[in-house]
Amino acid sequence: RSQVSDYYYQFERQACLQRCPDVVDLTGSEYQKHAATIALNCKELNIPFYDFTPLIRGEEANGNHLYWDYDDHMRGNSYLMLGKEMYKIWASSK
Repeated sequence: RSQVSDYYYQFERQACLQRCPDVVDLTGSEYQKHAATIALNCKELNIPFYDFTPLIRGEEANGNHLYWDYDDHMRGNSYLMLGKEMYKIWASSK
């Protein structure tokens, strides 16, 4: 969640027990390298790779916060949304 939105840092900061910065932004390109590596590995292994980061970022930017405030898990409706997107991709490949 911290790699798609800086919205959740406010909750992490509330739970911080030591000196914590006012702002932490993990949405930059240096924190997105893992997706490129996974995509390359999947391509080499002929495994489909679908990066839903742009979709999740868009939802977050529109104020639809997909994750719990104090937990790294997505909310139920968020999983349902991603499941529907996966189904669309699967159905269109048939």
